[in-house]
Amino acid sequence: MRPTARSLALAVVFATVWSCAPTALHRSDDVSSPPRSSVRPDTTDVLTLREGGSGFYLVARAAATGQELRKMADGVIVPDGTIFSVEPAPFTTTMRATNRRSGATVGSRTIAGEWALRPAGYGPGGAASPNGVFVVLIGSSYAYTDASGVWTAKTSLAVVDTALKADPRTIELEGRYMPQSISNDGRSLYLLESPVSPAPVPARLRIFDLSTRTFADLGGDPLPDASAFRTATNAFGDSTLEVWAGRQPMLVRIDLGARVAHVTPLPADQRGDGEQMLMWSALLSGDRRTAYLVNAAIGVIDEVDTTSLAVLRTARLNPSTSELSPVQAVLDALHPVALAKRGVGAHGAVFSPEGASIYAIGESGIWVIETRSLKGRQLTKDGAYVSLGMSPDGVRLYALGFDDGLVRVIATRDGLLLGMMPKIAWPSEIVSVDAG
Repeated sequence: MRPTARSLALAVVFATVWSCAPTALHRSDDVSSPPRSSVRPDTTDVLTLREGGSGFYLVARAAATGQELRKMADGVIVPDGTIFSVEPAPFTTTMRATNRRSGATVGSRTIAGEWALRPAGYGPGGAASPNGVFVVLIGSSYAYTDASGVWTAKTSLAVVDTALKADPRTIELEGRYMPQSISNDGRSLYLLESPVSPAPVPARLRIFDLSTRTFADLGGDPLPDASAFRTATNAFGDSTLEVWAGRQPMLVRIDLGARVAHVTPLPADQRGDGEQMLMWSALLSGDRRTAYLVNAAIGVIDEVDTTSLAVLRTARLNPSTSELSPVQAVLDALHPVALAKRGVGAHGAVFSPEGASIYAIGESGIWVIETRSLKGRQLTKDGAYVSLGMSPDGVRLYALGFDDGLVRVIATRDGLLLGMMPKIAWPSEIVSVDAG
């Protein structure tokens, strides 16, 4: 086989790098200079991390030292930043509102019954109205056989106000339901029903009217498969916006109070393979008129009008446009990094403070994309990450590692590793970054 021009060029560059290694590739022989990965970042930022263990907690830590500043019960974070959590005890449940920045309790109330924000064994989160006024609690979910031998499932739910003033509105339904959201007026409760059947039956989204205590219909466009992976919910006005990323990715907006669904397919060439489908993120602009749908693992970004759901612009993220030197490109080709695929959570992509750039997790490394031009480049080429956080001044990007649970601090200007937060726990998500 005759060598191609490309392979000859690679061989020449590699030979040059090999022969000139002491000068072409900088290496510090000063053993007193620690590697960047062990340097404490020079910052006073405070990271709020979601940490596991025996349960889920929100822990505020100093980014420079990893020191725990405060520990708070995990829960639903409403728009004003208040954390709404529940603490079940035998026969009662205490609902608590906590200031995220200080950890101070701003309100609490104990109600009868044992309630939770989500079923046992599920990840963090909970169902709330976009305005943060109402939260849905889950009670018992069980199945029994009646006198005729029929297997029947039941689910109990409660709708509470986050002001902790009104009594909860309790509901008991036949079937298995997972709360998804509730309208701002507290009337329309959206539930994901998992039918009880010997044969596999797709889950479906249903609406329960709390005024009439009956199920209501969802108008508008037919929904795609509700069992598909869905991005974290973007709530605005009285609506929710998500990417439903099945075989054909769909953008879904549900107007909760009007009970109308709007669905538009994303371009056909944006289908991902395997777990690439788990790496979609949706970001809303400051005025909520525009959404940016990004999947850097597939290599695409879409700009969408949130009112019409029209795709205004779309662009491909091409690794060949990343700002790598010829030497870096050759070494990357010769020594590829093998990374397991994984999904991203609510913070798989973040805006810069002024909204001019989007930073998104790729299948490997992190991308930076200009919102004006939709042109992207790889800020960092290596690393498997699951969650990002942006410093308030836009200078530092915090990236949570998938394989090691470490939070790396990366310069947003050039992708330089500035240091690493000392590992004290294994967080699952960077929830927020505040100035210290």
